[in-house]
Amino acid sequence: MTQPAELIREAMAAAAKGEFHIAKSKLEQSLAIYRRAKDTLGEALCLTQLGNVFVSRGDLTRACNHYQRALKLYRALHDQSGEAKCLGGLGVVDQERGRYVEARTCHRNAHELYSSLNDRRGMANQIGNLANIARIVGDFDEAVEKYQQALNLHSELNDSQGMARDLGNLADVFRLLGDMPRARDCQVRAIEIDRINQHSHLLSSDLGTLGLIAENEDHLEEAQSWYSEALDLFRMTGDKIGEIRTLTNLGNVARKRFEFDQAQGYYQAAVELSHSIKHTRGEVLALAGLGLVYQQRDPTHSLPYQHLAIRLAKQLGDSEINWRVLGGRGDTHRLLGKFSAAYRDYIKAIQQIEIVRSGLRAEPQRIGFVSAERQAPYMMIIKLLTHTQFYHAREAWEMCERARSRAFLDLLLIRTSTDRIKPSAQRVLQKSGTAMGFRGVRRCLASESS
Repeated sequence: MTQPAELIREAMAAAAKGEFHIAKSKLEQSLAIYRRAKDTLGEALCLTQLGNVFVSRGDLTRACNHYQRALKLYRALHDQSGEAKCLGGLGVVDQERGRYVEARTCHRNAHELYSSLNDRRGMANQIGNLANIARIVGDFDEAVEKYQQALNLHSELNDSQGMARDLGNLADVFRLLGDMPRARDCQVRAIEIDRINQHSHLLSSDLGTLGLIAENEDHLEEAQSWYSEALDLFRMTGDKIGEIRTLTNLGNVARKRFEFDQAQGYYQAAVELSHSIKHTRGEVLALAGLGLVYQQRDPTHSLPYQHLAIRLAKQLGDSEINWRVLGGRGDTHRLLGKFSAAYRDYIKAIQQIEIVRSGLRAEPQRIGFVSAERQAPYMMIIKLLTHTQFYHAREAWEMCERARSRAFLDLLLIRTSTDRIKPSAQRVLQKSGTAMGFRGVRRCLASESS
């Protein structure tokens, strides 16, 4: 009979290739053997590894249950390494459910345990997990810093999986910041590592990110090709969360190509799969996509999807998602002639964009953050204020000045060195109603230097 330790090694090798169904089967066999032998440590190890498999397959409820059962066993054994593994796993579950505060707490506690044990691989993995949360909530400076720390540690350890994962995550942050050359460079390096080392489960995610980069560059045919290849791999490995993400991305490409029937099919499949595994983030993005499809066909049918997406998005506390769904609903209200409602949604979208930007500390990232896509809510408000019955010329001018002055104000905050000047610039940035613009900044500076 195969020994349980050998079964676990085979299971981990299968999981590394993305063969999660094989990994699950071997771990369950090993778990049964350990339980018959009343080997508590072996049982805890199998439960932890099964939790990892269920996370990869998108079954968050079963993953959580397995991690919690393993955590109790490890604590009874005073096994800090096992405890750290379970806390890290529970952090991933909370992150996927949109519970970012709880996720951050789990990962920080896990990192402290790994640090006390001088487990550098465990430390690197938790740093990467903390970077994931920073990226999701829009703290891109912290995300880049932590991904780079994790990459350095994984490189020192010659951990190819960790290196590929960190590079892929860095690529996604650079993509969100609009730095496509650096994004593509990181992603190509990650894919090379994946192919050399046969990391099928990482390769699928990295191909998907390469598709996002191509889509951001308006290379829709290239994006569709990468997404299709990624979808096949996700389905082959049973990765439900990856499948949801890729279905939504394919829906986005089809919608941009005006293939609305195809787009609707992709989004609907993503909504149903997300709902079945209680994956809120995936459901929000797919619902928002459905809303945009109906917006092109019949805007009156778009609002129910967008209302639901916004309600679910509030649970996530994700500014990057919130501004997109609010801006989408603003567009629908505008098309329906509901200009006051559109104005309110655009203002809320801008507030979410500026929440993300206010957290950026690196000068190039703050200046380049407002891409053409993120400027859309500003421009839509200006249109509303100048080209509709909702006419307000003064407010339109102030919003235009607000949008144009962002880079100047950001530079002012970063480059001014005295404490007397910084508060004045800060007060300008904090004006939420009307923008003071360049004249207001000059007045503040003049008054404080006199």
